[in-house]
Amino acid sequence: MEKTNTVREPVGKQTACDLLSAECDLSNATFHLNEWVLKRTTGDVPRDVAIAVMLIRRAWDTVALVSSKCWRRHRRDEDEAEAISRFHSLLEARRRVSAAAVSLAESIRVDGKDLVLRFGIDRAAAREALEEPPVRKLLTEVAREAFGRSLRVVLKTGTCGVA
Repeated sequence: MEKTNTVREPVGKQTACDLLSAECDLSNATFHLNEWVLKRTTGDVPRDVAIAVMLIRRAWDTVALVSSKCWRRHRRDEDEAEAISRFHSLLEARRRVSAAAVSLAESIRVDGKDLVLRFGIDRAAAREALEEPPVRKLLTEVAREAFGRSLRVVLKTGTCGVA
């Protein structure tokens, strides 16, 4: 059973599409305003048009920055999901009983330097089975191999952060 990161920020595909659409609109508006400015050869450029161009360029930079941040966040979430999948595969290859207990977790996520496995109150027995020292050591080793860095494995029960 493949687990993915279930705790996500509310930035979805629609937000990314909206940002890309806004980039296109701003690009077109900038092009048309610049063309209008270039065609006016006599007199000063109206102050409002100059300000509009400046604001559109600033908005363009902002949207590009937000779009870039959203893309990096999306990429990070995908990488984390792949690492969690590797964690399950490696654990199943080493010890099926522990892998079965981990598969009962409601959520698996990386929180800083911790790999947090959250179990529902009705799955407390699975959590307790994973608390044995040799199993904890195995979980830590597999997490290091799957994520490419050392992570402390934290087992939690319930939904309110009660350990």
